[in-house]
Amino acid sequence: MIKINLLPPNLYEGKVIRNIGIAFGVFALVIAGGMIYWNGTITAKTATIAEQATYAEQLSKQADGIKSEATSMRSGIAPITDKVKFFDAVKVHNESFGELYSEVARFTYTKVRYSQVTLNPDGSLALQASAPSIGDIGRYLLNMYTAKHLFQSVVVSTAPTLADITLNAGAGTTPAASSTPTAPASSSGAAPTAATAGIEAIARSQANQVALKRGKMTFTFAMQCQLTPDWKTKITAPVAPGAPAAGAPM
Repeated sequence: MIKINLLPPNLYEGKVIRNIGIAFGVFALVIAGGMIYWNGTITAKTATIAEQATYAEQLSKQADGIKSEATSMRSGIAPITDKVKFFDAVKVHNESFGELYSEVARFTYTKVRYSQVTLNPDGSLALQASAPSIGDIGRYLLNMYTAKHLFQSVVVSTAPTLADITLNAGAGTTPAASSTPTAPASSSGAAPTAATAGIEAIARSQANQVALKRGKMTFTFAMQCQLTPDWKTKITAPVAPGAPAAGAPM
C-alpha cells in the first residue's frame, strides 16, 4: 500500500522553527544554570582558601612568637648552665688536691718525712724532706721515678745534707755535728791550728759513725717534681664565667 503526502511542505516549517527555538532556549537555560553553579562553587572555594590563608598567617605569627620566646629562654639558660659547669669544675678542682697528695704519699718511702710541700704556679711540686740515710733517699727516689702518672720529671734540687745530729756516745763526746762544720776553736780559745783542726775532724767523723749506728743522723734534701699535663690541668683553678683566665693553681 502506497501512502502519498499531498500536504504542502511549508505546512511543517512553523513547527520546526518552534522546536528549534525551544531547543535553543533549553540549552541556554542549561548553560546559564551551569555558569551560575560554577561561579558559586568558585566563590565558595575562594572563600575557603582565603580563610585557610588567614589561619596559616596566624599560625606563622604564633610560631614566630614561640621561636622568639624559645630563643629568649635559651639565652637565659646559658648563664645558668655556665655557672653549673663552673661549680662542677670547682668541686673537681678542690678534690684533685686531696687525690694528688694521697698519690704522693702512696709513693713516698716510709722513712722519708716532709717538712714542706709547695705547689708552684708552673705545675711543679717542691718538696722539702728528710731521711735517716742516703740509702733511704735512694729508695725514695726509686719510688718517685715509678710514679709516671703523677710526674713527668723528678729532680733532686738540693743534694742531701747532714743536719740535726744528736750524739750521746759518752762523756767528752761532741754534742752535735754538721756536714758543713765551722772551724773548731782550741781549748785556749785561740784559732785552731792545722793539727788541732785535723784532730777535731777525726773526732767529728768518729762521732758521725756512732750517730749513724744509733740511727741519730738525719739527711735533709729538696725535690722538684714536674706534674704531668693531666694533673696540671686538674690543679689549675677554674675560671668563673665572665672572669679573666687565672692560669695558676689555687
